[in-house]
Amino acid sequence: MKNLVLSGKGLNLSASILLGLLVSVMPLRQVLGQTRIAELQDYCYQSESTYFLAETRNFWVSICGGDAPYTYVGVDKETGDDIRLDLSDYDSSGEYFQAVNGDYTYYVILNTARGSFLVVEQDGKEILRESLQDWE
Repeated sequence: MKNLVLSGKGLNLSASILLGLLVSVMPLRQVLGQTRIAELQDYCYQSESTYFLAETRNFWVSICGGDAPYTYVGVDKETGDDIRLDLSDYDSSGEYFQAVNGDYTYYVILNTARGSFLVVEQDGKEILRESLQDWE
């Protein structure tokens, strides 16, 4: 049996059982507080403010800016390839960000009835949709 260590205390339940119980009661990030299973990656420049960080199965996303958010950064986890684009639209509550690169439009959409997503469209057709696994 594997022990899961949170905040320096060993727990005597297997990780899968413990996490299954915790998730069924409340969102995992509320239970774990500052303890993270995986660390989010921040790709904003040091001179920028970080407005939003997210992780999907294949990508890390950062929304960066100054007094307001103005840049979308997406990084492929496997290759390290990245794209840095000016935001073309965003919601002041922080639940929607959009960036355009030619025929491609990138969306970060939070708290919909079906979840929170990174979506990429080409010429108005959805070519990628990945659920956000973690964000802040």
